[in-house]
Amino acid sequence: MRSLVSLIVLGVSLLRGASLPAQSDTAALAKSLAGKRAIGWVSAVNSGTDAQVEAFLRANLNPGELADGPPMSERLKRYQAFHDRLSPAAISEVIRSDERKVVLILKTKGDQRVRFTMTLEPESPHGIGQFDLEPLREP
Repeated sequence: MRSLVSLIVLGVSLLRGASLPAQSDTAALAKSLAGKRAIGWVSAVNSGTDAQVEAFLRANLNPGELADGPPMSERLKRYQAFHDRLSPAAISEVIRSDERKVVLILKTKGDQRVRFTMTLEPESPHGIGQFDLEPLREP
């Protein structure tokens, strides 16, 4: 399974023409729960399709957040805005990857770089608890 996820990340990144993190970084990312969810987020946003984004959100957000948070239609509009601003996005650097937190550098549309941080909730089913995108300024 780990090899399949790494191969998918490699293939998508090559198709997008993006630079890749070191193979060991990609492999480490695919080993952690937070890393797998980050890979899924990038894939869902790059797809630009409501169906793929909705499936990702339903599979990865805490059920309480889905029930009590904004309606799915609002969430999908937000993700479409991410897609329009960022896609194609590719993982260019893995800064941290463990079971509950991942910090990545994404290379996005127009060669912009964005720090991507995702933290999972400590309780099972470990839904996405915090999420942040921070544009990076080039030195």
